[in-house]
Amino acid sequence: MNNLYKTIIFLDIDGVLATNDSQNIKKKYWYDERSYPFEKKCIKNLNALLNTTNAEIVLSSSWKLFYSLNELNEIFKFNNVNKSPIDITEELGDRNLEIENFAKKNDIQKFVILDDLPLICFPERFIKTEGIIGLTEKNILKAIEILDKE
Repeated sequence: MNNLYKTIIFLDIDGVLATNDSQNIKKKYWYDERSYPFEKKCIKNLNALLNTTNAEIVLSSSWKLFYSLNELNEIFKFNNVNKSPIDITEELGDRNLEIENFAKKNDIQKFVILDDLPLICFPERFIKTEGIIGLTEKNILKAIEILDKE
């Protein structure tokens, strides 16, 4: 197994790091014309998860359609996220399939999925967030519990 993919967080952005209110923030605080800022409390929670688990991020969000990995790196730095995505899932039009394929292709055994969409792949590793509040401390505790089972 590639060490790069030892512990993975499959991460969505909208509804996880950016809440429904994020788009209402004044444009002067945006990274660019499309990239509104992530919520500070959600970033704090993600950083705590990253620090505790030493996991890497694989982006499953639709943001992968609009930005390269280098641009995503800049967006994550702009938002003060401790780590940037190391990879993205392939666009197949179905996030369940995208995550399943990535996990299988890269032989990933230790992972969690953070998303506000009701995904059905890997239900024991899936943590659903609410779009209006994003990633919570409770979500993080559950993610740590899942990753600690390995």
